[in-house]
Amino acid sequence: MKRLVLVVLVMLLCLVCGVAMGEKSGDWEYWLEDDGTARISGYSGSEKNVTIPAQIDGYTVSIVGGYGICRSAESVTIEKGIQTIGDSAFSSCSNLQNINIPDSVIRIGNGAFYGCDALTSITIPDSVREIGSQAFRSCDNLKSVTLPKYITTIESVLFYDCKSLDNVSLPYGVTSIGESAFCGCKALTQILIPETLTEIGERAFQGCEKIEGIDLPEGLLRIDDYAFSGCKALLSINIPEGVTSIGEYALASTALTSVSIPDSVTEIGVGAFRLI
Repeated sequence: MKRLVLVVLVMLLCLVCGVAMGEKSGDWEYWLEDDGTARISGYSGSEKNVTIPAQIDGYTVSIVGGYGICRSAESVTIEKGIQTIGDSAFSSCSNLQNINIPDSVIRIGNGAFYGCDALTSITIPDSVREIGSQAFRSCDNLKSVTLPKYITTIESVLFYDCKSLDNVSLPYGVTSIGESAFCGCKALTQILIPETLTEIGERAFQGCEKIEGIDLPEGLLRIDDYAFSGCKALLSINIPEGVTSIGEYALASTALTSVSIPDSVTEIGVGAFRLI
């Protein structure tokens, strides 16, 4: 009797807290969203090449969720129709070398590919409008990324500690680069910044040791604390008219020998150009 009561209480708690009761179909685990679509939440198979279905048991799959759902896979294809790659969906999938994202996907969640050490390149379709923070953090061997045309923000810690990433082109329309977005990208030699950019966040490029030059756009307003600190090879940077603030240690520990500061700058933080 006590056991029955406990089971009933657990089920009620799941309902109250909004926790879905999972279903299983072959190697796939899923649950149903409030709108009647399915969220893939797990994979128990051991295949190296995995296709994530857009239909499961008659339900339309809208989200690939869970945590690190394809640990065994080296190559993953997401079927067209799926709209969201959820938070941490492929986090720590250390065997993942290739991911095929269809043009039905509109969002990539926080930490979606965090720690995918074997991933060397990724193409994100133009259908994607949002890429969450830390989505590619610590992808040690990621060398190249094709970003979608219509994103407007490079979220915080997006490519943090991607040690092999060597060049990035930000699409026209991006207005801000978040905190630590490219921090620790030690192989990064070139980044193309669009004219639409207005803000570079704290530590955005800290420790990018191979960048030699940066062309900043005319519309830029702020360079936040530590933004380019530790860019040891940085020899030249143009600070355009219109920038009003240069943060603390923003350009510390670089190879700069001279910098022209426009009249629009009204605030320069402590140690902004400190050499050591």
